Amino acid sequence: MLQKFLASSQLKIKEDNDVSDKLLNIYEVSETVDIEDYLRAHNIFYACPRENFLTKVYEREKVRSFSAKGKISVILGSFFQHDIRDKMKFFYHDNKEFYLVGKWTCKNCKKIYGDDTTWVLPPGVCSCGSTDFAYCEVSFKNDELYLKGSVDGILKVYDRITEQTEYIVLEIKLIGNTVMKKYEEKFFSADYYYQIQTYFLLSGLKKALFLLINRDAWQSTQIIKTFWVSYDEEVIEKIKKKCIENKEAVLKFVLPSRICSTPLDERAKDCPVVKECFFAANEWAIEKYKQRILTEKKDLDLKQNQ
Repeated sequence: MLQKFLASSQLKIKEDNDVSDKLLNIYEVSETVDIEDYLRAHNIFYACPRENFLTKVYEREKVRSFSAKGKISVILGSFFQHDIRDKMKFFYHDNKEFYLVGKWTCKNCKKIYGDDTTWVLPPGVCSCGSTDFAYCEVSFKNDELYLKGSVDGILKVYDRITEQTEYIVLEIKLIGNTVMKKYEEKFFSADYYYQIQTYFLLSGLKKALFLLINRDAWQSTQIIKTFWVSYDEEVIEKIKKKCIENKEAVLKFVLPSRICSTPLDERAKDCPVVKECFFAANEWAIEKYKQRILTEKKDLDLKQNQ
């Protein structure tokens, strides 16, 4: 049932990839990653509170490298994601009605309907007379856990048989044909799984519709794979533990536990503080960092009170 929503998008995918291929004599691009105090849902699986903390302590830059093709694919994928989501404003599946709800912005006057806690259907007509609305991703923030994230969408689901209504998370990922072939019917990667579980933790919702969209759809009969994901208490607890360690580091300057087993772990290869993580006596550096941060906060408070 869901596949028919992609029919008019297949040509768009191909056009996007054609543009991408023309731009791509693949070269490497690097950018500095801003280390935030709050962990983000989209990279919770790979997030390392210890790395984040030591990067600040030793004033190192965290650099992310990727190919130009990868960067362009992300940009073009974002446009395609909006196209798919627009087709899902309403659909019917397995005796259930699905409605896309959340925040909507009038494309004409920019008036916003709904917010991050009040999820609404798209208005019929804006007060300015326009009927053209753009969906805005719903954002969540948990100050107790120092955790935040934005979901691709929220679906209101009405069961025609039980006459019950529930809300679920909508998450959309655009992948290539090669990666699509690796996915089994009841399996997808751990980082995506943890991301969705983090959305459950942030939103209080318990179910999600996870869509894998094949951007190389014209090369394959497999256009889309769907997964219905449920709340996983065990994974939620692991996410909470990581968040608590991160918060303890931010507020109390407590060094988080090590994630990697050895400095030769795959994840450690790109870590800017791998040597300090495994071999340095960090107590002196942490104390120096602590005093610097406390002094900066004190100076800021004095300025604000003047």
